[in-house]
Amino acid sequence: MIISKQKPFEEILACLTGIERVFLVGCGECATVCQTGGEQQLVEMKEKLEAEGKKVTGSMVGESACHILNMKRELRKHKAEVEDAQALLVMACGAGI
Repeated sequence: MIISKQKPFEEILACLTGIERVFLVGCGECATVCQTGGEQQLVEMKEKLEAEGKKVTGSMVGESACHILNMKRELRKHKAEVEDAQALLVMACGAGI
């Protein structure tokens, strides 16, 4: 298992400068266990982003973000929400991104 740590919110906001619409992606394995990118953390991130005036077009927690083929399949289920977003915020380890 990989240990992950969430970036400071100010750093995340800085990366989203000029971005209004965001789709959130979490991981059902390491990030969920580390409490950095599971369902609860996506809900919390959505609330923080919306408080800053961002629109969250949708979110999903993939079974395992580092399994590329499965993530592609799971993201297709959210095609319209992903296409509406200007950026994806992936709350997973580097392998999941």
